[in-house]
Amino acid sequence: MSTRTKLNLKNILYGVLALSLGSMTVAGQDLFGRSKKLFDKGLELKRKGNYAGAAENFGKIIKKYPKSDVIQTTYYEYGAVLFKEYEWQYWKTAGLQKYFEALESFRQVNTSDDSLLAKSLYMQARCFRKIHYRPAMAFYDSVTVLFPSHHLADDALFLSAYIDPNLPNSLAKYHQLRSQYPDSEHDLGALYHLLQIYRTTGDYIKSNTLCTEFIELYPDSYYTQSIFLYYVSNLLMSGEQSEAVKYVQKKAKEKQQLWEQIPKEYVDLSDNELRRKAWNLRYEKDSTSQDNRKIIQSYLDTKITLNKAITILDFAIPKRSQPVLDNVDSLFFTTGVFQEYHVSYALERARENLRNRNYVQAANISMDLVNNPLVRDPSEAYWILGQIYPRFYLPSYSLQVLRIAKPGLILQEDRMACLERLTDNTHD
Repeated sequence: MSTRTKLNLKNILYGVLALSLGSMTVAGQDLFGRSKKLFDKGLELKRKGNYAGAAENFGKIIKKYPKSDVIQTTYYEYGAVLFKEYEWQYWKTAGLQKYFEALESFRQVNTSDDSLLAKSLYMQARCFRKIHYRPAMAFYDSVTVLFPSHHLADDALFLSAYIDPNLPNSLAKYHQLRSQYPDSEHDLGALYHLLQIYRTTGDYIKSNTLCTEFIELYPDSYYTQSIFLYYVSNLLMSGEQSEAVKYVQKKAKEKQQLWEQIPKEYVDLSDNELRRKAWNLRYEKDSTSQDNRKIIQSYLDTKITLNKAITILDFAIPKRSQPVLDNVDSLFFTTGVFQEYHVSYALERARENLRNRNYVQAANISMDLVNNPLVRDPSEAYWILGQIYPRFYLPSYSLQVLRIAKPGLILQEDRMACLERLTDNTHD
């Protein structure tokens, strides 16, 4: 063998060795800290919102360096960025495949780091929540049971209660949240859902006890005005009409007191002009302007709420002319007085919201009609729910909606139309 040939072979061997040491692994180990660099780059891309790029970097670590020191955290981060990238594409085949890939990555997390394990279980719950509530609920519960002191434990407990279709179980979880995590940011939500559940199950006394507590604890909450209406309708449903009237009169005095605090230069303005004025005052920095803004906004909110409360009284205690339908809200259909044109109006609002893709509001109105025993034929409400649920949930949710319909309450053609929409996608 010539000297030149030997030299060429030597150079080739050196090149192969350099490649082996520089870019490959020995039994999956990272010899030169490449995985840490890829990991840091992935985190940087994640912070910038480039989830696809971050997933590519984390994926390289999993493929090339399965015994790296950062592999456990990488499994979690890879699943997390896949979840973010495909969060709103889960109904597509490609998106669903990525969801399962994220789930598989979360399942690989097997470490003594309790915080990382808790986060992994929590993210598996979030993934399953887009697919089906039962496994999601199980993973949320596992976070609370296994890691009760983790910062995600109260969040997991709240979400488990929220998606639990069993009202007694949901009730117990909300109570557990309020007692076990009194400082949780979800206390407001838990209290709100508790009083709603008690309303749904007909325990109006407990519901109103919680309504009073809610108003005391969260007087400035977005939901406080609605809680006032719940309180009034609860009194009416429990037969305490005189108390309901007194409570509304109290609200009327509150409205008058707020009106007296509005600056004189604004008293001749219409409600719409006042609303615009309050909006403009948001940009003023002085405290007087901000105080005026709050007074105007409180007055307008109180006035709207008072009008709705009077409407409820009109329905429950007919002694004035029928209210204008524009004041009707789905809430009013729990007050006990039902006329056909009220149902028609509710259905029209539900259809309009469905057309405008405001699915949550359409579902809420439809469910109000479905759950009200005074509605003789809720078939169209069921049909609307059948249109909504396949867009956001596994088809079995829509089948559940159809199955709970009592015979005769839903038109056969509507039932078949809903089932046909689901046939291609359901495996129940």
